[in-house]
Amino acid sequence: MNASSTSTAAPAADDRAEVAQALAGLCGWAHAAARQPLPDEVLAKSAQVFVDDLAAICAAHGQPEIAALAAAAQAPAPGAAATPNTGSARLLRPGGPLADPHAAAMINGTAGCWCELDEGYRGAPCHAGLYVLPALLAEAEPRGASLAQVLAMLAVGYEVAARVAEAWTFPAMSVHPHAAYANFGAAAGAALARGVPAATLAAAVRLAGGVVPAGTYQAAVEGALVRNAWTGLAASAGLWAVAWAEAGMDGYPDGPHPAFARLLGAATRAQALTDGLGARWAIAAGYHKLHGCCHSTHAAAEAALAMSPRLDLARGAQGIRRIDLYTHRPGMSNVAPGNSLAARFSFEHVVAVALARRDTGPDAFGRAAIDDPTVAALRRRVRLLPYEPLPAWPQDRAARLEVELADGSVLAEQCLSAPGGPDQPLSPAQILRKAQGLTARDYPGFAGSARAILDLDSATLARPWRELAGAMLAA
Repeated sequence: MNASSTSTAAPAADDRAEVAQALAGLCGWAHAAARQPLPDEVLAKSAQVFVDDLAAICAAHGQPEIAALAAAAQAPAPGAAATPNTGSARLLRPGGPLADPHAAAMINGTAGCWCELDEGYRGAPCHAGLYVLPALLAEAEPRGASLAQVLAMLAVGYEVAARVAEAWTFPAMSVHPHAAYANFGAAAGAALARGVPAATLAAAVRLAGGVVPAGTYQAAVEGALVRNAWTGLAASAGLWAVAWAEAGMDGYPDGPHPAFARLLGAATRAQALTDGLGARWAIAAGYHKLHGCCHSTHAAAEAALAMSPRLDLARGAQGIRRIDLYTHRPGMSNVAPGNSLAARFSFEHVVAVALARRDTGPDAFGRAAIDDPTVAALRRRVRLLPYEPLPAWPQDRAARLEVELADGSVLAEQCLSAPGGPDQPLSPAQILRKAQGLTARDYPGFAGSARAILDLDSATLARPWRELAGAMLAA
């Protein structure tokens, strides 16, 4: 079968019926589950995802592009008095200024993935918490939802996004998960926050599946900043999907299946949408990042940071002959990243900056680090090679680093699995330290509230999110 016939073959009718039934079952479960108490361990994990993603969004407020979007959202309307344009949803920025819900969802969603410090899901390539949270908060805040309600809706919306990601899988390095799956989490989160009937929620999710952008993974590797816009676009699309559903519109009964399977070549496993619902929670298999770069590079970052104290780079890279990185994704390469996004998805830059600067935080991917002569010279010495044989999950993102010095000696470090995943989970205290590091300068009230959230303090859980947000975002 040639490529053309593969790309245009329609999914079988019985396959479509199975997918439609499973998608309806997932949405029906979501509507009911959001109104029930979460299991204790799921509530605790939802609190961790909430704090982690909130801090990641807040950390990006100083990026020029995010600041410009926020300024535009608050600018006076044309012809209006010179007063800020306000709304009912907060921008997650110092002071927590209000904006139109669509603008707040879009800007917060775009900011969330900017520094590559948001959480993710290890069961499939997606960042389900970030896909849900901006749209959820934009709808939950004006309705006075409590933190406990927000955490329940986050966990359930996470399940919808993660199950969709499990059900439709694309060839590696083809479709970016932010483009493919973010709409579904946003639609589910917005629908749950609005309290719509189950049928409306299901229609919103189906509609969200019909407006998915065709976003390639290579956009991240090449530094095309439209990639960062996909999560923001999805957050707004999620709000619109609910509005469209309330107006009587609908999508395909099988949601994204015609596009995902027919046009984009996704492998489909419909049963993933419903298998073990309520017994197996996707959010429990989430990971949290300690490095501000693509999770695929984290084992490489760990190996490079472990090796860096053994290297003498006082005279630059001249004492190093070669750097060989054995990785599960040797095709994710960019020796000369042009911006911070490309640097975060460059194995060469991650290894080089970790070796030279012993840093993988936000500053390690800024202009100064990219242009650092030693970092640039080290990037050019990195060879990417396949890690073979690749271990099974959760060690399927393993990395082995070998550095040959000028005297012929070879240093080696290996990391089979980076900390932060389900096999090496971060403690609430570690997540709090990460959040403090990202917010301490500009959000003095963030850490105290974050600690209470992670502790599942009953009074904090009962507070309306809009009140808690004011305390957390106070400048």
